[in-house]
Amino acid sequence: MKKFLCSMYLALSLSGTLQAIPVWPEPFQVQQADGTILTLNPRGDEWFSYFETTDGFRVIKDEAGNYVYALWGADGKSALPTRIIAHDPLSREVEEREFLKNYPKDEQEKIHTRAFEIQNQSNAQQRIGEMTTHTGAPSIPVILVQFADTKLTETDPKTGYEERLCRPATQEEVEVGKGSAYQYFVDQSLGKFTPNFVVIGPVTLESGYAVYGTDVNGQDANVGQMIVEAIQKAVATEEISDWSVFDNDKDGLVDAVYVIYAGEGQHALPMQTDLIWPHTFQIENRGLELPEADGVKFNQYSCSSEMMRGKVEGFGTFCHEFSHCLGLPDFYRTDGQSSSVFTMESWSLMDYGSYTDDSFRPIGYRALEKAYMGWITPIELTEATTVKDWKSTDRGGTGLKIVNNVESSEYYIVETIDESGWNKGAFGHGLLISYVFLRSMEPWYNNTVNNTNPPRVSIVGADNDLTTLITGVNEDKYYSSLAGDTYPSPNGNDEFTDSSTPAATVQVGFLGLQKPLTHISYDRAKGTVSFDFMGGSEDNILTGVVAAKNTATVSEGYYRLDGVWLGTEKPEIPGIYLQRDVHGEMRKIIVER
Repeated sequence: MKKFLCSMYLALSLSGTLQAIPVWPEPFQVQQADGTILTLNPRGDEWFSYFETTDGFRVIKDEAGNYVYALWGADGKSALPTRIIAHDPLSREVEEREFLKNYPKDEQEKIHTRAFEIQNQSNAQQRIGEMTTHTGAPSIPVILVQFADTKLTETDPKTGYEERLCRPATQEEVEVGKGSAYQYFVDQSLGKFTPNFVVIGPVTLESGYAVYGTDVNGQDANVGQMIVEAIQKAVATEEISDWSVFDNDKDGLVDAVYVIYAGEGQHALPMQTDLIWPHTFQIENRGLELPEADGVKFNQYSCSSEMMRGKVEGFGTFCHEFSHCLGLPDFYRTDGQSSSVFTMESWSLMDYGSYTDDSFRPIGYRALEKAYMGWITPIELTEATTVKDWKSTDRGGTGLKIVNNVESSEYYIVETIDESGWNKGAFGHGLLISYVFLRSMEPWYNNTVNNTNPPRVSIVGADNDLTTLITGVNEDKYYSSLAGDTYPSPNGNDEFTDSSTPAATVQVGFLGLQKPLTHISYDRAKGTVSFDFMGGSEDNILTGVVAAKNTATVSEGYYRLDGVWLGTEKPEIPGIYLQRDVHGEMRKIIVER
């Protein structure tokens, strides 16, 4: 067995691109001028979004308000409306059917090409300000924003967001959907990363929501102006006496600023093209001058909406976007193509896992994600081993890596999904197997990880059911599929071998993986997994390995945010401190005057 991924961390920490959150995958209906009802599927994200008929033809709204079939213009950068009004497949007349029979076969490919061009243009811009420090207690400003015509709905929004973002929470609170973004990152990092989110505002911008949110060619055109104006308004409030405290690495830049804007986001209501899509990017790459305060400039930012389909949204999207600031990519398709490829799905925060329990209980980081952050070090299995009572990474366990001997960049990572903490809302429990094939880190920092078929990072479903989610259409089937993703599956599958279904396939080499996992079992009472690797071995038993807690010190008691131990007595001086309990768990506490 050997440890891995140190070189991967170094490579990825230098990388970056623009990122967003996936569209909520729910078809919607519109009424056309002729009285017919048309069903459309939303596609894409903040960087390129559009609508398709249920059989895959792109449509666009014309001047009369009808959705008509679209063709690419001569410039190859914008879609032009045709005169043919779109209908559902069973409602089409002869003229429409003839039009579609002759519809250019390369139109769909042009959509994907345009999405790829947009990504490449953005990726060519240098990414500045990505947070490379994933430990300690960096301070991050969170600005609450209202528009001239759209206000935040809570009576006291600042208190509400401090509750959802900043508050230490117990495991019991987490499990019933009353956790916080702060506690999420503390738990994922095993106490190594304790971000200090500072809520500011609300501030009210000069213009209405639509001014900042209106789409041009499938992209929010003026969202950069919203970010700059929000920062300027926040500075003017003088709530923060010294903005340089947010430059945690002292490079002259605020590490990241987060903006939460009033109203709905376009990720939830994609048919409303004057809404803003949650995303992460840089002000400089919007072509705007960097705001400045107290000797530091603002560049890296994230933003997300207050509401999610009529309700105040939880903090799942916040955690997703902030994780982009930390360097994680999206694991859904980002090339505008229909989501027919099974990726990480609801098993990753960076896919659909941010939406779990209305975003109040986002799924925990997977082992690969924690490894990138430096919070765990997966162990490679190389010889016959019996693994016993393996814990989840949330409870101090780590991931186990199984490598293709022919190609070291192709491997599987296995980990335990128990029924506690952030895993409580998972649809399945047991051993979760992820597939990874990253010959180059370019797809990671270009945010194109899963724009291939097969995908580069994906879940291996134990039941071999690769259903993808279409909200309002196949939810029951999809969630049933998720319940069967972990081993042993409900249908009794307790092995992962070259000949099992699904099989331990590899893309490189002719002999297969040749590293079977058999006799996989899940102990629900303990929340642990056991299995035999390469037949198992009574002389090589792996059990009870626990990932290291915060390494600043192992002493129980109280610490400053910079990790200095203060002793076992609760501090008397007002301020924010870290407390380590007898189990090694870290919590942030506030000592008031």
